[in-house]
Amino acid sequence: MVKKNLYILTEGGKDIGYGHLTRCISLLQFYPYSKLIIFAKDKENVEKFLKLQNIPKDRYSFYNWHYGCMPNLKDKFVFIDSYLAKDLLLKKIEKITKKLIFYDDYKQRNYKLYKNSIIINPTFSAKELFFSFKKNILLGPKFLMLRKAFFKVSRKKINKKVKKIFVSLGGNSHKEKNILLNKVIKLLNKFNFEIVIPKNLDDVKMKKIMQEVDLAICAGGQTILELTRVGVPHISVCLADNQLPTLKYLTRKNLTFFAGWYWDKSLLKNIEKYLDILSDFEIRKEISQKLQNLIDGKGTLRIINTTFGKRVTTY
Repeated sequence: MVKKNLYILTEGGKDIGYGHLTRCISLLQFYPYSKLIIFAKDKENVEKFLKLQNIPKDRYSFYNWHYGCMPNLKDKFVFIDSYLAKDLLLKKIEKITKKLIFYDDYKQRNYKLYKNSIIINPTFSAKELFFSFKKNILLGPKFLMLRKAFFKVSRKKINKKVKKIFVSLGGNSHKEKNILLNKVIKLLNKFNFEIVIPKNLDDVKMKKIMQEVDLAICAGGQTILELTRVGVPHISVCLADNQLPTLKYLTRKNLTFFAGWYWDKSLLKNIEKYLDILSDFEIRKEISQKLQNLIDGKGTLRIINTTFGKRVTTY
């Protein structure tokens, strides 16, 4: 393996959430010469998160890189996963790096600005959003980044009856979300369920829980992608605009039961209705099999191979 260092610029924390960090961790897991450069307002919380994910301290550093404060990136390989960084900053970074790769699952970038970068849009409907392609744009779910535990996943075992429900509504601080969670808990009083806080679990423990549940009530972020990989049928709730592309696609393909936005007055009624539908064994079995066919868990490796060449690592 040729040693080529990769700097991963991203963000996370209490107000931002942990989705960016979660998927960037997969780069650390698959590529040993990579390091996280993190923008965070609450470093202590982020450090606790990284410790729970088994990330050693020498694999990350904190910088206010959104404001131009960052390590020397001249002639380096740089990967960026950020909603907050502006195109102007990314263009400046592009000029000095050996190669810039950025992950854009919300189509928020002005792609015409970038001539030498690799742009990754991994959303399910990415190819439908582009009428013309450039060679440096990688599209579709085969580039979705999942943590290493989700690389190999066996076929989901489907129980005849719903025995346990997975409940998770994201990892950031959100007053309305917490109110909703309490209402969902009351709704599930006749079920066996587990409240899951993604930031408190590493990938191995998360996968184990997902394999043990029969269905999930979840937000439309990184967790729903991991649930999809494992083949857990889900009732989904939208917490932010950037979750809509995934939820719209899965809804259109009848692969999630979209209950609505977190503030929707009919949300709980929708959840209750969908719980009744998903009590049907055959429906859960069919959806589970289709979900597992959507994502193969090799997205991070494809990104690494595209960046450095196929000799760096193999599937």
